[in-house]
Amino acid sequence: FVCNGTLSNATNVTLQQWVTGQRGYRVLSNPFNSALTPSTVGTANGITITGVSDIKTYNGVTNAWTGGVSSIAANTPYSVFVRGLSSEVTGLSYTAGPTAFAYGVTGTLNGSSVTLSQNNGSETEWTIAGNPFAAPVNSSALTGGTAGTPYYIYSMSQNNTGTRVKAGGWVAAGSNSSTTASIPMMGVVAYQAGTGAPATFDVLSSAINTSNVPQTGLFGRGDVTTQLELQVAKDGVYQDKLFVRFDANSTEKGTERMDLPKLNNDVTNIYTITSDKARLAVDARKGIDATIPVGISSSVGKYTFTVASNNFVNASNVYLVDKLTDAKIALEQGATYSFEITSNAATQGDNRFELGTVKTQVQDAIANDGFTVKVLGNVVNNTATVQVRGAKSSSIQITVVDIQGKIISTTTSSKEINNLALANGSGIYLIKVTDGASSIVSKVVKP
Repeated sequence: FVCNGTLSNATNVTLQQWVTGQRGYRVLSNPFNSALTPSTVGTANGITITGVSDIKTYNGVTNAWTGGVSSIAANTPYSVFVRGLSSEVTGLSYTAGPTAFAYGVTGTLNGSSVTLSQNNGSETEWTIAGNPFAAPVNSSALTGGTAGTPYYIYSMSQNNTGTRVKAGGWVAAGSNSSTTASIPMMGVVAYQAGTGAPATFDVLSSAINTSNVPQTGLFGRGDVTTQLELQVAKDGVYQDKLFVRFDANSTEKGTERMDLPKLNNDVTNIYTITSDKARLAVDARKGIDATIPVGISSSVGKYTFTVASNNFVNASNVYLVDKLTDAKIALEQGATYSFEITSNAATQGDNRFELGTVKTQVQDAIANDGFTVKVLGNVVNNTATVQVRGAKSSSIQITVVDIQGKIISTTTSSKEINNLALANGSGIYLIKVTDGASSIVSKVVKP
């Protein structure tokens, strides 16, 4: 930051945050004890603020955003839409950019203590709290002392090792993560205060993190959380992640104290689905003895799951199942799985993946009461021939996918002998035959 006065309650202090060249909303906090004027903020940064939605302010008591404001009150979280520099925008047309720039705001620094308000309603009510100081603040200070609850951090960092590659996004914070122990200047957190929480709480300047020693726990907890952390990347660039955490008192429903509902990112989202159809970014469970559906939504492209951590007692027995290809991957730490999302709706959504243990994994092939599938001969002219016998219905569905999960063809047939087209070029293909009661998956290697 740039200071033109003393640091204690200094006036005319300018703080800056680097904004990458990507159109979209950024969520920030007014770190001053003085209000900001949207039009002045826009002019100072060379950006245009128009309409009721370009800047919205947040009310921590009601958990509501308000647009079209003429003032951003002291210590208030707000979102600003950055469409590019004014020189790059003419009316509704983008003539260039957007260009990355240093976003700066000027005001009077806070003193040694700041009082923030929070939503103290039910456990499902949210509060967004902003860092009131011109320095990183320990995360526990911004949650009103709320203990043992997961929360989100809004990330402005945009690089291959950061959280998002778009305009920013909400990240589910790990309770033992040393990389999320501090909330940056102008940063914000979203959390659930819970019933009975105080309506206001004080953030002291002693919460400023001046140490370069990583924290090993948050909210005063020194224990290591038992969890599975699954990350997803597109073309090698990080997109999103989810957690499944061990809690001996949890159920399969999405209403547990340690559960954290999924807040959707702009493009890529992964989440678990509970028995009561809740979508979670952090899913507290007694274990992974029962199947846990995993949903994904994103754009067409090539993706990779990576197991960032897995310290469950039965870690080596935890599997990710690709229901489209029937592939199973043991989710030991560091394991990866590559797949593809195409224009076919079956390649994403709530029914593509699931988590389970060795007890719940999908079998490679199911043959009940004479239902069999056999690949006949070799691949000829990009065609594989399969023989189907003992199906429980008059028609069967045959799906051919490549090893990355891309659907090559889907066929409904009532014939015993079926000729199936494969893609050009060599590779491994999976042929899934379903008769309505069970499925069999066969592998074909095309030289």
